[in-house]
Amino acid sequence: MRFFIVSLFCLSSLSAQVVQKPDFERMRIDNTLGSQLPLELMFQDENGKDVRLGDYFTEEGHPVVIILAYYSCPGICTLVLNGFTKGLKELDWKPGEKFTVLTVSIDPTETAALAKKKQATYAEFYGHDLKDKWYFLTGKQANIAKLTDVLGFRYYYDKKRKVYVHPPAAYIFTSKGKLSRCLPKFVFTEQDLKLGLMEASEGKMGTIIDRIQSFCFHYDPNKSKYVAQASKIMTAGGVLIVIVFGTFLVLLWKKEFKKNKAVEDTA
Repeated sequence: MRFFIVSLFCLSSLSAQVVQKPDFERMRIDNTLGSQLPLELMFQDENGKDVRLGDYFTEEGHPVVIILAYYSCPGICTLVLNGFTKGLKELDWKPGEKFTVLTVSIDPTETAALAKKKQATYAEFYGHDLKDKWYFLTGKQANIAKLTDVLGFRYYYDKKRKVYVHPPAAYIFTSKGKLSRCLPKFVFTEQDLKLGLMEASEGKMGTIIDRIQSFCFHYDPNKSKYVAQASKIMTAGGVLIVIVFGTFLVLLWKKEFKKNKAVEDTA
């Protein structure tokens, strides 16, 4: 009897895995780094205004972050948006100044009014007004499908639970709409965001120290985070020593030059 129960349990578990496997394969992120965003796609912003994706990409060289979610989501979306907002709080750069953020709903039935409420929620959480800084968009199914296809964002609608099943992700683009980095995670550290934005800005953002840090780190997709490279740290350290030593020699030379000139003037 016990053997029968155990066997029945194993068979039910196996059948459950068989049923779930295709669904799991449909919920994934494909690697599409370097792909061009279809900037002509039309959506509506949180005020109900028709907008093109291209409207958020400027000639100033500012990167753009896009988060795919939906506003009535009972789970994953909230975790992603909360994690991203916490990362923003740690970052000394502000959206609207150095970069722009877009959240695009993957649910074509959602309205601008719902997007507006979601923007207000995260403005309160972030502690700053998000108008013209972090936009919340809605759109038609055809345009949503084109966007998610280009980004390799694979998801599906579970009719039984009436929810969209999807992976967590934030995408970072260059000012020209090229996909620079995908961060498939729930927790976004200050380092994740800063290094990702610096990559997308193609060296136009950050101080010299920030750029040295960027040089020393690379993104490890297996760990879903930026990690230090020992060889580059040593190279950067060597360059820094040369710069410091060179600066010291120049200052010493200037001091000696002024001393000699003073002696010549008094002679």
